[in-house]
Amino acid sequence: MTVGAAGDPAPVGARAAGQDSSWAALGRSILEEVAAVVRERLHLLALEGQQFFLVAGQLLTLGVIAAVFVLTAWFVLVGGILAWMLQLGMPWIAVIAAGVVVNLAAAFLVWLAMRRLLSLMMFPATIRRMQFARQAAPAAAASDAAALSQETEAARTSGERAAAAADHSSQAVP
Repeated sequence: MTVGAAGDPAPVGARAAGQDSSWAALGRSILEEVAAVVRERLHLLALEGQQFFLVAGQLLTLGVIAAVFVLTAWFVLVGGILAWMLQLGMPWIAVIAAGVVVNLAAAFLVWLAMRRLLSLMMFPATIRRMQFARQAAPAAAASDAAALSQETEAARTSGERAAAAADHSSQAVP
């Protein structure tokens, strides 16, 4: 039994209320600490976000400047090749046509690269996953199992072929 300050036994309700208030104080303390940690993380995230956008702007600016230098170098290169072709005695119309063809070919290659990259911007894996989610779960599980068994069979077959080739080559050497 606990004894109060005056030596009288403390009532049971007061003891329980004291424990409840200590648990409540502990809970408040934990919540305050969690809130402080979350505030610090969000502040750090905000600062890093600002830094990210500043650096992204600088990278974009430097990319544009580099593109201007590359474009200038391209013009000098093509102009030099065209001047060399004129010095060889080619007609100027053929030289201009050659310059146009070279630039169009380079533009076509860039277009192909852009087209390939644009397909990645459409979130293909996410779209595939969302389409799987629309299907019935057993059908999706069956198709995943079939794909896994095909991959396993292909790996096993290629492994067997590699082992057979290694075995054959070790038998051929006396």
